[in-house]
Amino acid sequence: MSTTFDKITIEPLDSKEQYPGWLIKIHDVLDKLQVLDIATRDEKQPDPATKNHGETAESFETRSKEVGTTILEWDRKDRKAVRAIRFHLSNELVKHFSSAVRSYDLLHDIATYYQPHGALGPVMVKRNMSQLRFSDSDDMQKHIDKLRTYAFDLLSLGHELPDEEFNSTLLLSLPESWDSVVSTLEDSILSNQSKLVSRLLSEAERRAH
Repeated sequence: MSTTFDKITIEPLDSKEQYPGWLIKIHDVLDKLQVLDIATRDEKQPDPATKNHGETAESFETRSKEVGTTILEWDRKDRKAVRAIRFHLSNELVKHFSSAVRSYDLLHDIATYYQPHGALGPVMVKRNMSQLRFSDSDDMQKHIDKLRTYAFDLLSLGHELPDEEFNSTLLLSLPESWDSVVSTLEDSILSNQSKLVSRLLSEAERRAH
C-alpha cells in the first residue's frame, strides 16, 4: 500500500524497478523533514570535544557540554531519518536491512542491493546525469536535488564525484538563456559546488520575480 507524505505518494520499495524513482522521492521526504544532510552525510556526525592545549578545565567542561548537545541533536535527526526510510520500505526489506542503524548506512545498503554492480553502474548513473536538462519553467532547487541524487548514487557505488565535475554537469544542463550568467562565473565558484548552487539559486529566484 502506498503512503502519502506532503502530497508525495510513495509505494514502499520492493523491487529493483522502483528504486530510481523511490530514491528521488525518499530524498524529498528527508529534505522535508530537514534530515537529508544527515542521511547523505553532507552534515557529518560531530566529534566529541577534546581539551585544547592551555584550555582551562572550566572552559573545556562548558565546551564539552555544548558539543555533547550538538551530538545528541545530530543523533536525534539521524534516528528520525532512519524511521522515515524504514516507513517507506516493504516489510521484507525492513527485515533485510534491520542491521543498519544509521540513515547513511541504510541508504547505502539499499543502493548496494539494488543498483548495478561493476563498471556498468557508474557509467549508467553518469549517463543519466548528462541527459538531465533544466528549462526556465523548472524549479532550480529540484533540478539540483536530482543531480545530487545521482551524485549520491555514484558515491554509493564507490565513485565520489568531484565538485568540478558536478558543477560542469550542472552548468551543461542549463539552457542558452543562462549563458550570460555562466559566462560571468569566477573560477572560485566553478570549483566549489556550494558556491555555484547558491549563485544559481539566487539567480533563479531573481528571475522568478
